[in-house]
Formats: sequence, structure tokens, C-alpha cells
Amino acid sequence: MKQPATAMNVQLGTGARFVLVSGLAVGTDFLLAFTLRTFSGLPLSVSAAITFVVVGTMVYFIHEHWTFRSVGSQTSKKRMAKNLLANCAAWISRVGVIAGLERIEEPHGIIMAGLYFGAGAGVSFTINFLANKFWVFGDRR
Repeated sequence: MKQPATAMNVQLGTGARFVLVSGLAVGTDFLLAFTLRTFSGLPLSVSAAITFVVVGTMVYFIHEHWTFRSVGSQTSKKRMAKNLLANCAAWISRVGVIAGLERIEEPHGIIMAGLYFGAGAGVSFTINFLANKFWVFGDRR
């Protein structure tokens, strides 16, 4: 007889785990970036660049040991270096999108800044997912 799904036995696919981890990371990144922008007066693009590095570093270890896990998962210097390169590409895309939008018009208010951040996060999320799934952790399939 099939057991009912519970929080303890639900198996999430790789894509769902990536979306969950990344969603929490983007939320944390968003809060940190806006806090930094508010209290430091830095442009949103600079604040987002700083917080992306902090949050992205932590997320690598979550991806290594949960999102893209395999039997015997352990930290790999090769995957960590590949992840760093993937994060660099994602970082450049996020900061570039936000900075480009800021050049067009400075974001006034949290809604406009949130839209700018969301546009940059959407582009970087896509690049990061594809790079991690097919390049960084692709050797685990």
C-alpha cells in the first residue's frame, strides 16, 4: 500500500530543489540588497552585486549536498571552481541588467527597484540553472 506523502518522505526532483533553494536565496539576496542600499546609499546594482556573492557562496554548498546530490556527495574543488565560473556569468548578467535599467531611469521606490532586481534575478537564475545542471553537476547523471 502506498504511503501518503509527508514532509519527511516527499522526493523533490532536481528542478524543484533548484527552484526552492534559489527562491529562498533570491528572497534573502533581495532583502540583503535592499537593506544595504537603504543604509549605505549604494546604487541598487552595487548592493545586488555584493549580496549575490555572499548568498551565492552559501548556495553552492546547498547545491552540492542537496540540490544536485548523488550517492556519496562531497565537496569537489573541480565543481566548486566550475560553480564559481557559473556564478560569475550569472553575477555579470544580473548586475548588467540592473545597471542597464538604472541608466535608463533611477529606480524610485521599492516597487520599481523590485522590478529591476527581479529582471536581473530572472536572467541570472536562468543562466545559473542551466550552467549548474548541465556543466557544473552534469557529470553526476
